[in-house]
Amino acid sequence: MNLYLQNLASVEPPTKVKFPYPSWTLCTLTHNYLRRDVGDKIVMGSVTVGFGFLLRSCEYLCFDSSSKLLWKHVEFRTSLMGKDEGVGPRTLTGPEVWEEGRCGALRLRLESSKNDIEWCTRSLARHPTQTLCPVSALVDLYRLHHERDGRPPNSEEPVFRAGTMDGFFTRAKMNKILVDHLVASGIDPEVAAGKLASHSLRRGGACAYLAAGCDRYDVMRFGRWKSEAGFDYYVSLFEDQIARFQETAYNKVCEFEIR
Repeated sequence: MNLYLQNLASVEPPTKVKFPYPSWTLCTLTHNYLRRDVGDKIVMGSVTVGFGFLLRSCEYLCFDSSSKLLWKHVEFRTSLMGKDEGVGPRTLTGPEVWEEGRCGALRLRLESSKNDIEWCTRSLARHPTQTLCPVSALVDLYRLHHERDGRPPNSEEPVFRAGTMDGFFTRAKMNKILVDHLVASGIDPEVAAGKLASHSLRRGGACAYLAAGCDRYDVMRFGRWKSEAGFDYYVSLFEDQIARFQETAYNKVCEFEIR
């Protein structure tokens, strides 16, 4: 067995631990994708959703012709649960989604891709000014689909798809964009390619929420870490990075759905 594992390791070496993608660096990246075409909005939406919802790349980026996150799994809501006065929050449709002041939260229906298969929902409140707000990014993408096609996106269509097979946004494309941006910022290409990738968004989001003062158990629950020991290992590797985040993390964060 030991010989088998040694041979396996020589063919498939252990995956390098990915560093968290810093929130301020992600802000400069998203500013490059503020134009009005679908491709830019897909990039903007995918990086902010991965970062803000603490998703694994296999849960929202396309692999071949499939994707975990379809438009039918996205709900634009008037607010988070229990936040409306007198009337509970409701789901918006069509032009209501981008009507000024209507959409206050985003709910994703997610299928767990690790340990066991189960569905759960996660919601975030919309942030009125934060560039990294995934709610605003998906509202813009939804509106662009509606304006282009004269109707809402197809409910069975992957969220991060421009309409053709070539338009799928994949993990490889995401990795290239993240690494290219860091290299353009002056980071050594080999360091960037070896230590930062799409999973760095999940780590970066977790670290940013902790640095901004969110309760660690809320972050753990929201990111679907079932083991406290596993979560501690996940973030404790980056205690120094979290300390540096303190000065530049969100002043306010998109509020978690607490239930």
